[in-house]
Amino acid sequence: MTPSDQREFLLELEATDEDFVRQKLAFGRYATWQEPIVKYWLEQNDRRRQQERDALHMAVSKRTAFWTRGRTLGGLTVSLVGAIAHWWSGH
Repeated sequence: MTPSDQREFLLELEATDEDFVRQKLAFGRYATWQEPIVKYWLEQNDRRRQQERDALHMAVSKRTAFWTRGRTLGGLTVSLVGAIAHWWSGH
């Protein structure tokens, strides 16, 4: 196995459906030198997907926090205006 074999193999993995790669690995259909590369490639894909999920979760959390603060501020403003109007009408 040469480094060029590894690069070609990685290119081949990139062009192959990941589910197929997982099935093939589960059935032991990769050569001994290919298995660590396949496992590493799958781990990288899993890590990348997890990072994407984490980033999406963070974006949703920030948006939710923004709107929650906005509603709170709006509620406080309405209460304050109501209190001032009530006080003003009493004078």
